Amino acid sequence: MITKGALSNILEICTLAEVEPGKIVEISDVREKIEQQYNKFSEKEC
Repeated sequence: MITKGALSNILEICTLAEVEPGKIVEISDVREKIEQQYNKFSEKEC
């Protein structure tokens, strides 16, 4: 899924994440990493 904005809302309803092709993990295991990456991308200027 591709979304723009509202990351916290998306993470609230997700239970699983694909961390590499075919490797599915609990979202709670990678939520902090997802949020860090989101913040990093948000700081970039286009």
